[in-house]
Amino acid sequence: MNRKAQFMTIEIFVMVAVVFAFALIVLFSGKIFDEAQTQLNNSGDISSEGQDILNDLHGRYDGLFDNLTTMLFIFLFLGFGIVAFFMRSHPAFLVVSVIILLFLIILAGIYSNIFEEAAYSPELADQIDDKPITQFLFSHFVLVMIVAAIGITILLYGKFT
Repeated sequence: MNRKAQFMTIEIFVMVAVVFAFALIVLFSGKIFDEAQTQLNNSGDISSEGQDILNDLHGRYDGLFDNLTTMLFIFLFLGFGIVAFFMRSHPAFLVVSVIILLFLIILAGIYSNIFEEAAYSPELADQIDDKPITQFLFSHFVLVMIVAAIGITILLYGKFT
């Protein structure tokens, strides 16, 4: 397989891995932020104004990072789609690319299961409830990645040259 055809499989793998890693980091950092906020509020070392600011930041955290996870996925898809559209590739490599994409879709299923297992663990269960878009994205991660892979495949191989 030539380098141009390999690009599609590499970009789908990067999209899966980056979104998965970012979502896990958001969950763990949310747990750390919750614990830090509780410790600071209970310590009495900060003023009431500082507690108000901290509580305001805490209220904005979940929505902000839930939307950032979604935006990361969308921007990766758009960026890789634009690059795929401008790459010249031969349709003969479509079959090989589809076979590799099947492996990547299985990998997306494994990542989805790992994420859900981590997100619904007793330590992080309260974090995933505050992030409905991320929860939806990873409960349907295989389907979302199939749609992304089909879109990028169409952009890579479906143009006139």
